[in-house]
Amino acid sequence: MGLSNRVTELLEKWYNRIASLSTRDEQSATLGDNDGVVSVTTASTLIASANTDRLYISIKNDGNVQVAIKLGGEAELLSRNDILAIASGTRTGDGGVYDSKIWYGSIYGIVESGTADVTVTEIVSEL
Repeated sequence: MGLSNRVTELLEKWYNRIASLSTRDEQSATLGDNDGVVSVTTASTLIASANTDRLYISIKNDGNVQVAIKLGGEAELLSRNDILAIASGTRTGDGGVYDSKIWYGSIYGIVESGTADVTVTEIVSEL
């Protein structure tokens, strides 16, 4: 398969996935299996496993160290997609947040030192 055929195929899959979001019955949504608090350490830590039924996910840093997150693969400090800012205090609710309505893959996190708790809220379709 040529590169342009592969790109076309991937774009069609992406378009179909986005189109399906607008047709989901959001009244039949519930909290997902990834919902809760995860302690992120200096080793790559799975924050949320992949979930094709995911409608929304939010990851909030409740810790006093930055959390580097990686979408779809194990996190490394220098290979990451985003950094969640430090919270001003324990469970103050003002730490950095990553949220998405279009990411269905796994999400990993890592900290440079110590640990940080992140609060994960995942909404999934019951269909």
